[in-house]
Amino acid sequence: MIRLLIVYRDFLDDNLYVQTLRDGLRDAGCRVECSVNEFWSFEDQYDVVHIQWPEELFLWGEITEEAVERLKERILQIKSRGIKIVYTRHNTVPHYANDKVTQVYGIIEQAADGVVHMGEYSLREMERSGNGREALHCVIPHHIYENTYDEAITKKQARKFLKIPEKAFVICVFGKFRNKEEFRLVVRAFRSSGLKHKYLLAPRILLFSKNTVLKKVFGFFVKKFLRIFHIQAGNYDELISNSDLPYYISAADMLLVQRKQILNSGNVPLAFLFKKVVAGPDTGNVGEWLRRSGNPVFDSSDNSSVIAALQQGYSLAGKGYGLRNYEYARKYMNMERVAAMYLDFYKKVSCINA
Repeated sequence: MIRLLIVYRDFLDDNLYVQTLRDGLRDAGCRVECSVNEFWSFEDQYDVVHIQWPEELFLWGEITEEAVERLKERILQIKSRGIKIVYTRHNTVPHYANDKVTQVYGIIEQAADGVVHMGEYSLREMERSGNGREALHCVIPHHIYENTYDEAITKKQARKFLKIPEKAFVICVFGKFRNKEEFRLVVRAFRSSGLKHKYLLAPRILLFSKNTVLKKVFGFFVKKFLRIFHIQAGNYDELISNSDLPYYISAADMLLVQRKQILNSGNVPLAFLFKKVVAGPDTGNVGEWLRRSGNPVFDSSDNSSVIAALQQGYSLAGKGYGLRNYEYARKYMNMERVAAMYLDFYKKVSCINA
């Protein structure tokens, strides 16, 4: 039995990727613990240490030169005991990079005995960079979140809950907007798409916080104004609870991934689970997933390309293509299959120089 430590705080629920993977691996017979503190303190009770996001090693806080040196020393300690390090490449580069964070990414990539990619794109990109050349590499798809959210919520129920017109064609952009370019990409294409009865549901689109009374008042009027254009907006720092999340996805006819540059996105498998069409940028593993499953892709630097993808998504949604996405995900991205692939990879990595 593989003894596995996933370096992630067990109680976090803002991203259920790790928790669902942990449960799937346990169901498959793996002994799994999730902890950051354990990474810094354990002796030799694990066969594999699996790092997801390098920033999590430091609880997403400031990383000092002393912390970087401490990480180097800890990795040497772990590897000296014959314990293997596996790294999942969620990002090409950190979303919010500085010299120290970038340095930590490089340390983890070089230390990894095994690297998991969620698509061939990531694998080829890392091969070209020369990083991780001594590691084993494999491609394991992003799993869908089976038995996690309430999938029984109907479109009608969801729209009533969110106060959305029942007959609208709803495009949901679920992720947090990171910059003005993403805002412009979505709003320009939505306004120019020519779709009938279009409605934009973007719960984290506004690029300002509500941390003062003035900003709360300003945000109230901005949201009222955007409603005139059939845009239901929220602030970027307003988290959607896991109980409310399925209402947003269920209310949609299609999802739009708004990133201009991206490697992976949990919104694609989430949309597939809820039988939705997805449009996204033809870049990273996201473009690979969407093209392979027959969903619209676009060039994020070309507004006409984004509009064409929205129009194609409109057509596919009308033909019930979301059900095909669900069937695709159940076949290739189900938790049982993904967990088995991870276990097989852990065993291969564990045999290195054994």
